[in-house]
Amino acid sequence: MCTPVGHTIAGYTVFISQYHSGSKNRWINIIVVLLFSNLPDVDLLFGYVVGNPNQYHHLWTHSLAFVLGVGSLFGLGYWVFMRRGGLRVGCIVSCVVLSHIVLDFFTKDTSFPYGIQLFWPMSQKFFISPITIFRDVSKASSSGAFLGSLFCWHNLWTVLVELVLLGPPLVWILLRYRVRKDGVVKR
Repeated sequence: MCTPVGHTIAGYTVFISQYHSGSKNRWINIIVVLLFSNLPDVDLLFGYVVGNPNQYHHLWTHSLAFVLGVGSLFGLGYWVFMRRGGLRVGCIVSCVVLSHIVLDFFTKDTSFPYGIQLFWPMSQKFFISPITIFRDVSKASSSGAFLGSLFCWHNLWTVLVELVLLGPPLVWILLRYRVRKDGVVKR
C-alpha cells in the first residue's frame, strides 16, 4: 500500500484534472479529496479494533464495487441536497477513490494475502500487478505497535519516492489549470 501522502497527491491530481474550476471552497475540496483518496484504508480501523490492523486490509474496501458504491452514494447525496450535479460529482468521487485502488495495485505488497480484492464480491481472489512502481509501507501487525511503526526511515523513503513519482503530474495539472484571483480558470 502507498502512504496517505501518495494517495492524497494522486487523488488531488485526479480531482484537479476533472474539477478545474475556480471554486472559493478550495480548502473544503482539499479536505474532501483527502478523505476520499484515503477512504479504502478505513479497513485498517476495523482490524485495529480487533488487535491486528492488517487483518482486514485490502479486502472489500479495495474493490471496484466499493469505488462505484462510494461514488454513487456521494453523488446521490450531493444531488439530494444541491439538486444539481450529482452524476458529475459522483463520477469525480469515484475517480478519486479509484486512484487509491490503482496505486495499491502497483505497490509492492510484503504481507499475505498479496494484492487487493479488485473484483469483490464477484471474486474473492487477490490481484496485484507483476510490475511494482511503489515501495511497500513498513507497519506492525499489533494495534499497540502499529502507529509507532509507521514512523521509520523506510516509510520516510517511501514518501520521498511517492513525491518524486506523483509530484510532477500534480504540478503539471496545477500549472495547466491556473486559477486567477477572480475565480476564472486560465489555460
